Amino acid sequence: MRQVPPEARRRRKRLYKEADWNEIRTAIGSQLGDIRSVKEITDVDTFEWAASVFVNGINAVLEDHVPRARESPYAKRWWSKDLTLLRRDYTFKRNRITTLYRRGECTVRAREVSHAARRVYLDEIDKQKKQHWKDFLDDPNNIWKAASYAKPSGAPMDVPELVTNGRRYVTDEAKAEVLMDTFFPTPPLPEGRDPDRVVRSRVGHDIGWPPLTKKEVERAIFKSNPDKAPGLDEISFRVWR
Repeated sequence: MRQVPPEARRRRKRLYKEADWNEIRTAIGSQLGDIRSVKEITDVDTFEWAASVFVNGINAVLEDHVPRARESPYAKRWWSKDLTLLRRDYTFKRNRITTLYRRGECTVRAREVSHAARRVYLDEIDKQKKQHWKDFLDDPNNIWKAASYAKPSGAPMDVPELVTNGRRYVTDEAKAEVLMDTFFPTPPLPEGRDPDRVVRSRVGHDIGWPPLTKKEVERAIFKSNPDKAPGLDEISFRVWR
């Protein structure tokens, strides 16, 4: 089983503004000790040794005391430095077409070069995605996450067979009917009111609208915006308002 080396994984940037520098200074002092105790550097080997001790000590303290930024959910985990270089190369060659076009020069050769660079860039993206997915599946810790990815989203839910009062409902129409009757039953009629009168009021009848006068119509028309032509609905709304 192929394991991804730690150095190949992307590391999030450090948040130096959130670090406690007093604590870092104390940790560096305890990690490196008194600088005066370092032996005198007289040759290259001693210099290389002192530099490595100093750099490794500083990095260890920063790793322990400086927090790192949280990984963005939009980050492309399959991205690599090679893709960055290919994208820059493609962008440069694509912009070259615009430069030649503005100069009035021929852009046929530049378009061919840009198209080839774009093809290489997209092919490398596909290659990186496939390799990252393979590495992801090779890790046994990702088996359940991969299973959730493989499950189609938005799949229709299959309602199981329903049983009510000894009667079984198998078809979708029968299930829908029994669910509607259970969760949305027909409401009872209000008490103390005549059902026929309720029906007549819902159907509607002449409620005796008062007649409009000429002054009311004139007031509604001149009250409107002079730059617009109101319709009948707007006139009626303003009259009765």
